[in-house]
Amino acid sequence: MVCRNSLSWSIRLISHNRSSVAYGTPPRLRRTHHDVQNPSISTLFVATNGTYPANAPVFLALVTLTDVLDKYLEDAYDLQKRTDVQGETQHLDVELELSQWEMTLSNDLRRSIIGGSTPQAPGLPNLRLSYLYLKLMARKHAVDRAKAALAADVSVLRMAHLHVRRATEDVVLFVQELNKAALADFWFPLNAFAFSATVALLLRSALEMEQSRDHGFAQSPSVKLAHDLLATLKHHRQESEWDLGDICVAQYSEVVEKLLNPSEATTSDTLDSIGDGLQLDTFSGADLNWPYPDLWELFTNR
Repeated sequence: MVCRNSLSWSIRLISHNRSSVAYGTPPRLRRTHHDVQNPSISTLFVATNGTYPANAPVFLALVTLTDVLDKYLEDAYDLQKRTDVQGETQHLDVELELSQWEMTLSNDLRRSIIGGSTPQAPGLPNLRLSYLYLKLMARKHAVDRAKAALAADVSVLRMAHLHVRRATEDVVLFVQELNKAALADFWFPLNAFAFSATVALLLRSALEMEQSRDHGFAQSPSVKLAHDLLATLKHHRQESEWDLGDICVAQYSEVVEKLLNPSEATTSDTLDSIGDGLQLDTFSGADLNWPYPDLWELFTNR
């Protein structure tokens, strides 16, 4: 038996919340707007010889991960956040929410999601990318909050940047480890924006944290990592016809090539303008369009 109300509503929320993240629009569907319970494995799947399908816990984990995403979106679009007795703004600790979500998973599923091994069960690669994408956004917002603090400790800001860098590396390694079976699996189309977000953050890291402006960015570890991600996405497209990386490749390939092979067009002033395109100093919690600057225009008509 299948609880159709629970199933259909869960699928609708999963799709809607990921659309909200991808397009930078506030969510219109919220958990607080309905009383439909999350599906359980017994109501959603029929056991065969006492065993449920291998993808059953994967889908249920995706549903509960969407609950964490729902909380993240509520915090990101809350323009009237609470303050504590010291007058400091209260933010949702998304990292803590993710850690608590991890503890709800079975040991095998948790190892596949956070352990770095190549996911094998149907739907697991998509779930892992969704998890890495949310962690990436959470750490990016931690950097923004650190920058916004007037008395921010430089070491705190640098540590926040390092955490973002680690999150981007996790995405790059994940893509590099995908095999043909995983590439042929089901993927949420909106997860494509995880790659655009990753490259945008790597370029931001190069601009803000790496002292290489005077010599260009050809030796920048962050730009090289962005290049590796783009190269892997192109490889998967050619070898397996995997098109999830097409948006990222179209947005950033020429930009990254310009940075790795500088010419007179990539002057310091032009590189400064990349920072403006990435909204390094003007980001607000409700402005989620940050992965999509039109960077190529920064190198043309100069």
